[in-house]
Amino acid sequence: LTTTLAVGSADTYLQIAISFEATGTYYIDNAALSMGNAPATYSPLTPADALARCQRYYEILVQGNNGIFITAFPTGSSQYLSIYIPFKVEKGGVPTITKTGTWAKTNCDEPAQIATTVRGTSFGPVSLASGYAAWSADSSDDSLVAEWNP
Repeated sequence: LTTTLAVGSADTYLQIAISFEATGTYYIDNAALSMGNAPATYSPLTPADALARCQRYYEILVQGNNGIFITAFPTGSSQYLSIYIPFKVEKGGVPTITKTGTWAKTNCDEPAQIATTVRGTSFGPVSLASGYAAWSADSSDDSLVAEWNP
């Protein structure tokens, strides 16, 4: 469906409405508003491209107890037990890393962000003593999120 409307140069407000007069199921997607006397060529993004654009701004790195469990054997206290988590998509700038929940830990403090770039983040706790140490996201409220706001 394509429609054209001439708008006067003094007009400062334009409202577009679509009215469905009969009961039914309707779908409206991939709408575009073009200035000029010819419609612009438009092709919607593929789902993969749309996801990549979203992940440029926001990405869930860890959610709940689904897959991050780290063990180490530090030789003393105050040693970083970090991992590097690469982003699926390079961010537009250095994102903010947000950790929620109280993660499970043995012989280490609470994991935290150590260093972050547009490509990934180093994240982990510091050891409390030598010997076995472990940390993990172990409950549904544990998460790690990267968010970039231009």
